[in-house]
Amino acid sequence: MGAHNVGYQPNEVELAYVRKAYENSSAFITVCGGIQAALDAGVLKGKSATCPRFLLPYARKTAPDTKWEEKRWQRDGKLWTSGALLNGLDLIRAFGKEMWGGEGSLVNYWLEMGHFPERDVNYGDAPSKV
Repeated sequence: MGAHNVGYQPNEVELAYVRKAYENSSAFITVCGGIQAALDAGVLKGKSATCPRFLLPYARKTAPDTKWEEKRWQRDGKLWTSGALLNGLDLIRAFGKEMWGGEGSLVNYWLEMGHFPERDVNYGDAPSKV
């Protein structure tokens, strides 16, 4: 799930679709602001998740039933969430390796051929702290 326009409020039909998509998926991925629709639909209750770093204080205050992690990406079962947009690339790298990777796999080949970087999931390599 990607983000919707700022200020847009999904209606109940859209939220029901998000809940159904989550229930029927083997992996449910949100990137950046895409976390909002999943949050509004209630699929994050009792889960660990992340969102853009600048939104973490707001998320922790408004959704205390979700364990908010300060990470580039977070996995809780089939739920995969990322921080900001570019952190979605880190998430997809981890997802690809988890689902189809391994020594000698096509995923690993393309990650190496494309020099796709592996950054610290905990922002240890980030120049600034939030």
